[in-house]
Amino acid sequence: MKCHFRILVIGASFAVGIAVVGAAIRGEDRKTLLQYAESHDFEGLREQTFRAIERDPSDSEIYFANDAQFLARPEYHAEVLRRLEKRVTVKPSHGAYWVLAQTCERRALGAHFRTEDEKRRFLKYYGLDSDAGFPKKNDEVLISKTIEYYKKAIELSKTGWWFVDTFYPTFYSRQLVDFYSRLNRHAEALDLCKALAQQKANLSDASFLLAYGEVLDAAGKPDEAEKWLLKVRQNDHEGFERGPACHTVDAENALGLIALRRGDVDAAVEHLRASTHVEKCCHNTTKGFPTTLASKLLDKGKSAAVIEFCETVLRDFTPHADYIEALLARAKTAS
Repeated sequence: MKCHFRILVIGASFAVGIAVVGAAIRGEDRKTLLQYAESHDFEGLREQTFRAIERDPSDSEIYFANDAQFLARPEYHAEVLRRLEKRVTVKPSHGAYWVLAQTCERRALGAHFRTEDEKRRFLKYYGLDSDAGFPKKNDEVLISKTIEYYKKAIELSKTGWWFVDTFYPTFYSRQLVDFYSRLNRHAEALDLCKALAQQKANLSDASFLLAYGEVLDAAGKPDEAEKWLLKVRQNDHEGFERGPACHTVDAENALGLIALRRGDVDAAVEHLRASTHVEKCCHNTTKGFPTTLASKLLDKGKSAAVIEFCETVLRDFTPHADYIEALLARAKTAS
C-alpha cells in the first residue's frame, strides 16, 4: 500500500512539475510575442506566432500580439488562421476556439471610417502607416466562421473539470452579442442578452448592462434601453480608484443620444457633462472619449457645453488628443 501511495505521489509530483514547466514556457512565449509586436519586428512576430500555435493554440497572445498585423496583412492573417484551424483539430479547447473566433472577427467586417480624422486616430493607436491592407467589405465566410467558433467556445467552456462558474461561457457569449450587434442582427443579440440576464452576476456587471442597453436601443427599444443604461454607473468599477470610468462614459453618451432623439436637448447636455464625471482608466486615457453626442449637440447650438466637455477631456484624460482639439476649435468658432 505504501509503495502504491509513493508511486502516486511521485506521479503527481511529476505531473505538477510538467505543468509548471509548461506554464513557464507559455509565459516566455507570451513575453516574446509582445516584445516582437511592440518593437514592430514583423518577421520575429511571425515566427514566434507559428511556434505558439503549435505549442498552445489557446494562447490569447496569438491574437492580441497580432491584432494590428491581421488588419494590415491579409495573407498573413489567412496563414495564421489556416494553422490555427489545423492545430485546433488536434488540441481542441474553449480557449483555442475563442482565439479562432477573435482571429476571424478581425477581418470579418469591412473597416469603414466616418472621417479622415477617425482613420488617422485608428492608425496611430495601432501603430500602422496605412489602411491599404484593411478589409474593404464584409467577408461572409469569416462572419460565418466567427459565429461558429464563438458558439464552439461557449459549448466547450460548459464542460470539463474547469466548469466551476459561468465566467467563460458568459464572457464568450457577451462577445458574440457584440458581434451580432455589429452585424445588425439585433434579434439574435437580444436572445443572448435575455439568457445572460438570468445570471445574477451579470446584473451587477457594468459591461453587460451597457451591452444590453445598447442592443435594446439599436433594436428600437429606447425606453427599455434607458433602464439598463442607467444602472451602469453604480456598477462600473473600471476606474483606477475602482469607481465609474469607461463603461459609464459610453452609457452617458448613449443616454444623451436617446434624449436627443426625444427632443430633450437639455437632458442630452447633462448626459454629456456627466460623461466626464468619471475616474481615469486604461481606456479613457488612451482611446479617449466618444464625440458623437458632443458633435450633435454642437449642431444644436450648444457650443458652451461642448467647449466645457472638450476642455475637461483634454485637461483630465487625454491631453493633446487631436480629434478633441479639432472639436474644441469648431465649438469655439461657433460660440
